Formats: sequence, C-alpha cells, structure tokens
Amino acid sequence: MVCGTVSQLKELVSVKQYKDMEQLEKRLTVFTMWLKDHSEPWDERDGAMEQAIKRSKVETMAEIGSMLEEILLMTDEQIKNEL
Repeated sequence: MVCGTVSQLKELVSVKQYKDMEQLEKRLTVFTMWLKDHSEPWDERDGAMEQAIKRSKVETMAEIGSMLEEILLMTDEQIKNEL
C-alpha cells in the first residue's frame, strides 16, 4: 500500500480528475466537429418531404454542434453563472 499524507492523496485525485476532464473535453470537441460537419446523402429519387427532413436533420445537428462549441469555449466563471 502506498503511504502518503492526505494532501498528497488529494493532489493525486485532483490530477486524475483534471486529466479525466481534459479527455472529456477532447472527446466533446470531436463530437462537436462531427455534429457540425454531418451531412446526409442526397438521392435524386427523394421527394420534397424526404429532402426537407434530411435538410432539417443536418441543420439541427449543426446547431447543436455550435451550441456545444460555445459551451466548450466558456470560462469556468461563465459555466458557474449558467448553473
């Protein structure tokens, strides 16, 4: 068993949490890019309704991606104020 002070243990936990948060932020950044860059395959046989649904889906995903991007760019203080 590793022996150490409580403050050393807290520091280790804090470092791990920080690394976990960095990984989460990287993953969310990738997800944001995927949302914003998403496209639907267009088929010339699609009717007007199918085209409208696909266009709406792409627009909605891009909007969600933009919102997520905005959140990722917020400071800790801004996040705290939103909560």
